[in-house]
Amino acid sequence: MGRRASGPAAEEALSAPNPFRFTTLAHAGRDVLGPVSVAVVDALLARLARDDRVERVLDVGCGKGETLVRALEHLGCSGIGVEPNPAFASDARERVARRLPPGRAVVLEARLADAPLPAHAFGLGICTGALHAFGDWRETLQGMTRLVAADGWALLGPGYWKQVPHPDYLAAFGGSEDEQHPLPTTLSLAEATEIASTPASRPCPTRTGTRLSTVELLPS
Repeated sequence: MGRRASGPAAEEALSAPNPFRFTTLAHAGRDVLGPVSVAVVDALLARLARDDRVERVLDVGCGKGETLVRALEHLGCSGIGVEPNPAFASDARERVARRLPPGRAVVLEARLADAPLPAHAFGLGICTGALHAFGDWRETLQGMTRLVAADGWALLGPGYWKQVPHPDYLAAFGGSEDEQHPLPTTLSLAEATEIASTPASRPCPTRTGTRLSTVELLPS
């Protein structure tokens, strides 16, 4: 079981009218917040660990920092996490301090649009369950292209609806039904996405600089 976010930041996030209140409650006890399990994360990172060119990692919507920390443990490099939820960002900083040497990772408590991130500076870009930080699937690929180096990698995990969301559920956190799709539609969109291989817009589902050619459906 994961550690429940605690302290002043967590108390603030759990108090109305905080926009992060419900997501903080819903993910209490979870370490990895995206639509993947720890086992899947480790399996993917083990494959990337063979590429010693990955020197810097970016995790957009890093949540409590578990995936970011595991990536840096596997790859032995440095990284940046971006997380707008104060409770999650606080938990991520604690996790970084507890498991990594000083200076290996920085957690920015900010929305992606407000985070000062250099272009083409990361060998690995991660965004699992937080593609809304960029927009839709196509905007996520374009955004990662701006951030990830030309020979880098991107690990993307889009969320999806297991059932049609109730309007009251969407209203509770200010969401909309078109933010996500059912799983078959999500896979179809991923497989159909094609972006010209130019310096300004290279897709990065596997390596940047190549077209999206394969989509892997991994068990969660």
